[in-house]
Amino acid sequence: MLAFQGQDFTEDVLSQDIPRYQAVTTVDRAEIMEQLSSVRARGYAVNDMEFDPGVFALAAPVTFEHGNVFLTVGIVGMSARMHERFEEKDMAGFVQSAAAKLAHLLSTYR
Repeated sequence: MLAFQGQDFTEDVLSQDIPRYQAVTTVDRAEIMEQLSSVRARGYAVNDMEFDPGVFALAAPVTFEHGNVFLTVGIVGMSARMHERFEEKDMAGFVQSAAAKLAHLLSTYR
C-alpha cells in the first residue's frame, strides 16, 4: 500500500525505525524506495519470507477514483506450497483481478 501513497506520507513512514524481522528483511531506506518504485511499475507487492519464515504474501492495490489507494487485496500462504502450485505472475493476475472487482463493487456501493 505504501507504494501508492504520496511522497510526503512515504517519507514520513520511512523516517521512523524500520525493524528487521528476518535476515532478508529490507531496512535500507534507499533500497525500500527502489522496491516501492518496482511495486508501482508491476502493480503488486511481494513479501517472500521477509516477515515470517516460510510465508509468502502477494498484494495488489484496490484503486479508487482519482487513483486513491487505501486498501489492498492479497494472498498469504506457505511459500514452498504456493510456488509449487502457481507461478508468481499467475498469482499476481488473480489478485489484481480481485482488486479491480473489489474497487468496482466498493465504488458503486453507497
